[in-house]
Formats: sequence, structure tokens, C-alpha cells
Amino acid sequence: RAASRLLGITDTPSHLPAASPDYWEVAETVLTLGTAAPVLLGLEAATALARAGIDLGGPAQALAERVTAVRSAMERNFAPAWGRHLQRDDVDAAIALVLPPFTRPLAGARTVRQTAAARMHRPTGGLAPGAGWRDDGISWTPETALMAWSALALGMEEEGTRLLAWLEAHRTAAGALPEKVLADGAPAGPAPLAWTCALILLATVSRTEAPPS
Repeated sequence: RAASRLLGITDTPSHLPAASPDYWEVAETVLTLGTAAPVLLGLEAATALARAGIDLGGPAQALAERVTAVRSAMERNFAPAWGRHLQRDDVDAAIALVLPPFTRPLAGARTVRQTAAARMHRPTGGLAPGAGWRDDGISWTPETALMAWSALALGMEEEGTRLLAWLEAHRTAAGALPEKVLADGAPAGPAPLAWTCALILLATVSRTEAPPS
């Protein structure tokens, strides 16, 4: 059913989904990368499952063709700036989703990723959800952990190590990872946050599985 839904929402002239709220949790009138990228990743995962013989209610070939169409559509509409919104350069953490370890690099995304963390940087050392986030000094641990995993997957060892070390240094008094870290360095929001914990584990595993240089 999920695969059919993904095919349905991309069965449009643009082959892109409609604008909708993404992980920023705000209303949107323009499509964001944080909405488009998960749709692509879902289609790619569905294609792999169908090719493995799992019945998803549609042929693997149709899914594969839609993947090609959606990848091309994303490159036409988000490149070269790969900003959060169509044809803008307001980069956010969703840039990680159009590169390894999630998918084959989309055209131009690697170049944007090289400076993305610096553009999202907060004075305490963590990251905001994106360059366009309000200038409140607050770091968000899920996006910081996502970018750490992304950095390690792309061979950006210094950045990945630095972000993981920052996360380790900003646990709560009980040792939990909070949702965010305030401008004064104090933890805030729910803790422990499973999303952040999972991303840190995935980043750590990716490091141990990396081939020797």
C-alpha cells in the first residue's frame, strides 16, 4: 500500500510530490527537500524489495522507472543550490538525504554538502535544522546527529567526529541525549530522544564498517 501511495503522489507532470509540512513541522506552500527526498528513498527501497521478490502490488520495473523519473525531477528542480525549498539556497539537514549513505549522490549535492554544516552552525557547536532557522542559538540534536552520520559516510571524518563529540558532551545530567541544546549549553526538550540516539548508533556503526584507507 505504501509503494502504491508513493507511485500515486509522483504520478504528476512534475513527478514530484505536493508541498506539505516536513520535519520542520511548519505549514508549507512550496515543496521542500525534506518532503521530496523521503519520497525518493521510499521508491528506491520499494524497488529493491520488489526486485527481491516481495509482492508490493506492482511490478519492479514500474517502480524503477519512477525512481529514475523522480531523481531527474529533483535534479531539475533543486539543483544546483539544493536548498530546503525549490530553486532556493536555504540549505538544511535534508541535504544529507540525497547523498550516501541514503542514496547515490544527486547531481551537485555533494558540493553543497561540503559547506552545509558550517551554514547551519550554532555558537555552542551544534547545528540548527537549517541555515534558514531562526537565529536563537539553539542546536538540535537530531539534525546534528544526521549530519554527523552523513559526514562520516562521505569521508568527512573531521566534521563527523567533531559533531559526535559535541553530542557526547551535551548529554543531560542523567546521561541522556536531549532534543536540543540551548544557547547557554543547557539541554532542553524531551530526553532521551530516540531519533537522536538511533542516528548516533548508525553513525558509529558506519565508522566501524568503513573500509581502511
